[in-house]
Amino acid sequence: MRLVDQIGEQQRFVIGSERLGETFRVQTAADFSLKLQATPHRFILDRAATQFCTEFSVLEADMLAASMDILRFPAHRFWIEWMERPRLDTLASLRPGLYLDRAEVPTQTRAGALVEINSDGHSGKAWLFISGETGADLYSVNMEFDTRDAPQVDPTPAPARFNFACRDFPELDQVMRHCAFNVERSWYDYLRAAISSDCEFSSTVTGMAAKVMLDWPMIATFSLLYPLPKPFSQRHSDLAKLNHARQSKGQSALLEHVEVTASLGAGARYDPANDGSGGGNARGKRLHHVRGHLVRRGDRVFWRSPHLRGKPELGEVMTRTVRVTA
Repeated sequence: MRLVDQIGEQQRFVIGSERLGETFRVQTAADFSLKLQATPHRFILDRAATQFCTEFSVLEADMLAASMDILRFPAHRFWIEWMERPRLDTLASLRPGLYLDRAEVPTQTRAGALVEINSDGHSGKAWLFISGETGADLYSVNMEFDTRDAPQVDPTPAPARFNFACRDFPELDQVMRHCAFNVERSWYDYLRAAISSDCEFSSTVTGMAAKVMLDWPMIATFSLLYPLPKPFSQRHSDLAKLNHARQSKGQSALLEHVEVTASLGAGARYDPANDGSGGGNARGKRLHHVRGHLVRRGDRVFWRSPHLRGKPELGEVMTRTVRVTA
């Protein structure tokens, strides 16, 4: 089941502190059920789209950071959901040797964010979720972001706000400067009551925030690329018949959504107008493959499909060997 539908089936609960003998009514995924039903746009990324957004956010981090000023979100409020295991697998492939808890994440685990944009169109807030053994879980930290060159910070300080530098992905530092993580108020009250040591409290909330640190690059990448004709293709769900059957059995209706997949073109095409003879090289370059990539021209961005570049008469680059030395 999709994460967005799991949230609708969750039940509210309280959590207790054995040390104090008290219970706390904390915010949970169930608190967002009605808001998700009223959310006008819900995007579900499949494996290919998840992998593409993850890879783009790291490999094209400079482009992403430089495009924050023209980033436009899909709606004033939207839901985005992705497959967590493929995202971790992609991150691991980009950083061989980096330790990630992939073995502890089941294959079908899904993560997602409910994103609300402020009236200025540049700033907003996101609540972060993940599917667990008992259904949907809400992370106890939420995210605030601002895409302006000088991000505006809420003058009312949150109980616990964190900014992060990406130690494992330093190329994302300029992207991460646009967001901050906050411990949600009810969870802050509970954690403060349950944890007596300031050092342990800081370590706990930092660890929680670190789990969702890379959710902002995922949201930003999707929002930047979504308006382009490529690299995504979309299919609107049609759950009317299924929901009729579910409701006749007393089950809750599933939410309509847009299924998103990566659409990068079936193959490369030869572009004779771009034969690789520019850049002062009069002889030009051999025919070679150029992967799809994003190009910015002023205040607009374009997706350039994979293509062949160079002069066929000079030969063709069939394979390429990259030698890496320490």
